[in-house]
Amino acid sequence: MRHQKKNVELYLSVPMLKKIYNPKSAEYLDFKKYCMSEEITWTYSQRHCEMGDYNPPDWDEDCCNFGFYCHPFLLPPNERYAYSVPISEKTIEVHDVVKGILEFNKIKVNRIYRIAVNITMPIDGEGHSLPHTDHPFPHKNLIIYLTDPEGGSTICEGEEFTGKENDAIIFEGKHYNYPPKKGRRIVIVATFSDYD
Repeated sequence: MRHQKKNVELYLSVPMLKKIYNPKSAEYLDFKKYCMSEEITWTYSQRHCEMGDYNPPDWDEDCCNFGFYCHPFLLPPNERYAYSVPISEKTIEVHDVVKGILEFNKIKVNRIYRIAVNITMPIDGEGHSLPHTDHPFPHKNLIIYLTDPEGGSTICEGEEFTGKENDAIIFEGKHYNYPPKKGRRIVIVATFSDYD
């Protein structure tokens, strides 16, 4: 019984948000250069989150659901398709970058569901995006910071991380982010499952 209690305490102390090592491979640096170039196209979304059945509204006085720019590479499974759909000519390159960083950190990747690069700009006033989960099924998140914005932190289940250029984090659960105070917050976002 005593041993069981200790294991439960250890489990409860595991952080929801964890910084992992980005080895900055040649493939990563090439892909990052592409993301910062004029070659990449961007789509503007007026809201940070679209609410679905799996994302009950979670507004508070600091929520503003601001817009952002996005370039999707791999669309996640949805009601129409039970599989992810690659939609960019650079999907294989970013897939290899994401998988390479995860595997470098001894994370055994099972599936990658979604990959995109997002840009969040400073906004007037204060506030954060809507707390949300990305999919209605179990998954983990990876964020890789391509820029060094002032602010633009990520919060998951009460834990906060303010990224610097080339930082990578993984997390699981309801999360949101703040826009940067200055500059652009450019991140690779991916969702995945692993063999833990």
